[in-house]
Amino acid sequence: MKWILLLIASLSFLNAFPQSFGSPTLPDSVEINFNDAPFRKTPFNTGEILYRVKSGTKAALLGLSKDHLRIKIDTTEGFISYVFVNLRNTQLEDYFSYYVLEKKNKEQAIEDSLIQVRNKEEEIQRRQQYETRFNELTKKYGSTIGKRIFMKEVWIGMTEDMLLDSWGEPEEINRTVTATLVRKQYVYPGQKYIYVENGKVTAWQD
Repeated sequence: MKWILLLIASLSFLNAFPQSFGSPTLPDSVEINFNDAPFRKTPFNTGEILYRVKSGTKAALLGLSKDHLRIKIDTTEGFISYVFVNLRNTQLEDYFSYYVLEKKNKEQAIEDSLIQVRNKEEEIQRRQQYETRFNELTKKYGSTIGKRIFMKEVWIGMTEDMLLDSWGEPEEINRTVTATLVRKQYVYPGQKYIYVENGKVTAWQD
């Protein structure tokens, strides 16, 4: 939840661009340099498209709004993204170049902050899981043995259940059954072998 709230606040901050960069001197008109450029009702890339503009179209420049220009074509006012406009040899060229650079830097800073928040929340969750697991084991086996199992220790004489709680399920179990005992070989990753006889650990090999 915290990282979602941070994201909302961060997006609100980004929406303040590019007003914070100062106001450049605006030319009276601009030229559209992209065929079928979307002429929108609002200054958003998802805004309603009034119609598509042909490359070479001249438009009166009325103002700026974030990364869009407010323009007038014939008698219709609307917005067009700066990427579809020829900005060469105007202050707008540096203005939007700075806008792109700063926006990229801010977005990266926001992403880094979100990663830090998520990592912190994941660390808290891991600690809670460790505490829950530790409490379960100490309740089941007592504080001394429960702590050893929590630390993933293996020792001669521990029960089969203790082994499974300590190391988890093996990759393979090889059984040998005789008249007097049941011998098992637990095969764990990394060529580690635990030997169990009649429900207790008798040896291991790694």
